[in-house]
Amino acid sequence: MIKVYGLKNCDRCRAALKWLKERGVKAQFHDVRQDGFPEKRATNWIAKLGAEPLVNRRSATWRQLQPAQRAADVTPESAIALMSAYPALLKRPVMEIGDMVFIGFDDAARTDITRALEKSR
Repeated sequence: MIKVYGLKNCDRCRAALKWLKERGVKAQFHDVRQDGFPEKRATNWIAKLGAEPLVNRRSATWRQLQPAQRAADVTPESAIALMSAYPALLKRPVMEIGDMVFIGFDDAARTDITRALEKSR
C-alpha cells in the first residue's frame, strides 16, 4: 500500500489519489493539517531527499512568513519546525512506496511512481 501525505483540498493530492485509484493501487491518505504533521516520517524524507525539496517556496503560506524566516537557510531542523507549524508548506503530495519517497505529481513524478509500483509488485 502507498502512503500519501498532503492536504485534502490540494488539487495535486486529489489528482494523485485519483490516478492511483484508476490503476487499482490502494493508497492511504494522511492529511498533514488534520491528522498532524508526521515529524518522524519527515525526518526520513529529509534523510533521503534533503530538506529543500520538501519546502514549497511557491506557496501562499511561504509568502506570508516573516522575511527573516524566508531569508534563512533551510536546514533539516528548520524545515521540520516550519512544516510542523505551517503544514501547507509541505510540497505535495509526498508518497511513500516501500522505502522510496516521491515529492510532487508532475509527469516526471508519475513516470518514477509507475516504475516504483512495477518494482513493488
